[in-house]
Amino acid sequence: MLSIGKISITVAGWLAVAIVGGCATSGLTRLETRPGVTVRVDTFIPETSTASILILRGRFGNITDYKYFPLTTVSTFNRADIAVAVMDAPSNRKGLSRGGPVNRSMLRLADRSSNGHKTDLKKTIAFLKRKSGKPVWVFGVSMGSVSAAVAGILGGPDLAGVILMSSVTAIHKDVYASDNPIARAILTRPSIDKTVLDLAVEKIVAPTLVVRHEKDGCTGSDPAGGPKIMARLTNAPKTEMLTYSGGYQSGDVCGVNAYHLFAGLTSEVTDAIIKFIKANSK
Repeated sequence: MLSIGKISITVAGWLAVAIVGGCATSGLTRLETRPGVTVRVDTFIPETSTASILILRGRFGNITDYKYFPLTTVSTFNRADIAVAVMDAPSNRKGLSRGGPVNRSMLRLADRSSNGHKTDLKKTIAFLKRKSGKPVWVFGVSMGSVSAAVAGILGGPDLAGVILMSSVTAIHKDVYASDNPIARAILTRPSIDKTVLDLAVEKIVAPTLVVRHEKDGCTGSDPAGGPKIMARLTNAPKTEMLTYSGGYQSGDVCGVNAYHLFAGLTSEVTDAIIKFIKANSK
């Protein structure tokens, strides 16, 4: 392990993520964002960057593999000269994953609007800005859309824009009574769990793209939430909503082969996101 101040780089991790990054310079950094708290950040930096994006994963917000969209298209962003970073859950948050209790960092929905997470986001965005030399687009997927909206509200000179994909906009009260282990692990209680529409998105003053699938069946990601977000982005200088209807659905309605993650449409969606980033980057 190489240690530089409050940043440590695991050489083995560097080599592992290099496989995904293709022609980009790839790295795995454990960034200290708060005293005693680190966040793993995987970076993929092309030789020349015209923009940069920070991908904020859904569900538990942790990096388990790169089989889920949009992580599957990191190299596509790099070929478009867009630097990419993927942010893990913080080291001080341990909990449940699909297989039961594990010693793995994770975020619950309430964590995504917490002060600690806000600090982690600001530090990670600043880190990517230093690495790429470009202001950062925050790209939140599903539960990650809450983190992206929080980052957008925080704003600041390091932020370039916001992308909200398959946004979580409402959690029905019945879900809290569910015996689904994923729901039990992610949700806390309605009074502290915040969706995108529970946040002050009117305060976002950066270009914002909303991406939805009209057949999205994942809990909390009702496509009807998209226009509601758009109606409240009153201070964003540029807004656009992309709605998709094709692709396919197989198995888990929140999984890799679902409308929720644009199965069969990932190339088309990625190209549209790149187009929006290019058109709205300074």
